[in-house]
Amino acid sequence: KLSSGTAPCIVCEAGKFKEVTGPGECSECPEGSHSLQASDSHLDCLCNTGFAGPHGGPCTACEAGKYKDAPGAGECETCNAGMFKEDTGPGPCSECAVNSHALPGSDSKEDCMCNVGYTGPHGGPCMACQAGKYKDSAGAGACSQCPADSLSKAASDDISDCECDTGHWGSAGGLCMQCDAGKFKNSRGDSHCIECPEDSEAEAGASHI
Repeated sequence: KLSSGTAPCIVCEAGKFKEVTGPGECSECPEGSHSLQASDSHLDCLCNTGFAGPHGGPCTACEAGKYKDAPGAGECETCNAGMFKEDTGPGPCSECAVNSHALPGSDSKEDCMCNVGYTGPHGGPCMACQAGKYKDSAGAGACSQCPADSLSKAASDDISDCECDTGHWGSAGGLCMQCDAGKFKNSRGDSHCIECPEDSEAEAGASHI
């Protein structure tokens, strides 16, 4: 409490303290900290959320890419993978755009890179590769076209997702060759062409009898 002469003592307001008895003003807590009303020690000044340091200060703002969500003497913590924080001091980490990721401690939205199978600028938005394409690396690169006569599902993340189309045979992600005349293949994948039944025929590349 502070007093002046015979005037009544007044309680120190929140954010201030006074450690000695008798006359005198209440002192401000260090920057980035606060105290309860009627605090009587500088150690009652606790670092705010977004600031780290000992009781009584000094309190340092959390760096970008780090956060502290409770007051007191705790340390700033690193933003988790898939999140970022661009500002120093208080504030939560933000989630990357859907279908993108970032390393722990990321300090910029642009640190969020599109996942494999998705394409778009750093920071998003990230769109799935179209059917017939794939992308096997994270980042802003374009989706790659499957080899000729093969097809993949949307959001494919490896060339091995490209399967030979009907009427063609070969290993996934590799060269797909037409079925010979007299053979057919009515499914996608790496299965072989099937001989036509007796007394039937098919042209090269047939997908059915």
